[in-house]
Amino acid sequence: MSDNGRFNMSDKLRFWESWSPYWSYIEDNYLDLDSIDRLASMINDPALVIGAGQGILVEALRNKGLTVDGIDAEPEMVAYAARRRNLDIILANGGKMPVDDNTYRTAVIATGVIDFLDDEEQIRSILNEAVRVTEDNGKVFIAFYRLQAQAEELMRYVGLLTDDSRWRIRGMFELFRLKPIDLVKAVAKEANVSFAGAFFKLLRLRMRMPRKENKAIKRWTEMWEKIDNPRQLIASVPDSLPCRNEESIRTLFDNLDIPIKEMFQSTSCLTAQI
Repeated sequence: MSDNGRFNMSDKLRFWESWSPYWSYIEDNYLDLDSIDRLASMINDPALVIGAGQGILVEALRNKGLTVDGIDAEPEMVAYAARRRNLDIILANGGKMPVDDNTYRTAVIATGVIDFLDDEEQIRSILNEAVRVTEDNGKVFIAFYRLQAQAEELMRYVGLLTDDSRWRIRGMFELFRLKPIDLVKAVAKEANVSFAGAFFKLLRLRMRMPRKENKAIKRWTEMWEKIDNPRQLIASVPDSLPCRNEESIRTLFDNLDIPIKEMFQSTSCLTAQI
């Protein structure tokens, strides 16, 4: 972690390296298959997915008949893409890509790339590269994770989403790897409420969650059961990440002096087009 406690590019690479063996459980999240389905009609090929990870989006777009390449900075993610999907993902940093100018008509920056970063100059370098490798009249889409409404409510309830819009992600991972009874006890302690109060709060939130979110919770549970040393894995997670809503995303791009052409919203992500 950087000296100021903020998540930088090196931290991000260590995070993805640690999580790569388990990523198949939770990869369909944030800029997920449903979100990419909505964007697909606006993507002109050839296209590039920056932050392609293990290739779920590249594969989905190719299955729609589009010509798509992927790039990712983490070697283990690239190796898993080859093993799991027979994809040849380019191994390179999104801030310095071995790609000629104007190669693509569309670039898609996946979640886990810019939205994890605090440093605006690092963000600028990735955006500038995405613009460079697309045609002058090309499209660049940038995805930002979005907490589902019930998840956000719970994060605020237990103090894991702070007033300065920072998501205490390590605390969330510590909390949600717990067994149900221990989870209720932990929520009661963090929220300073009774066991019964915490139980009914969690029950109400769970009942209101969309089916897809409940399926995601099941996948997380299955993942934790496969991990021998969860604390060691959680240690790779940053203490906190920026949690940006549409207003703060627009403020970020204003600070970078990069105009947003359009914003798209789904249940799991916000996507800006520049």
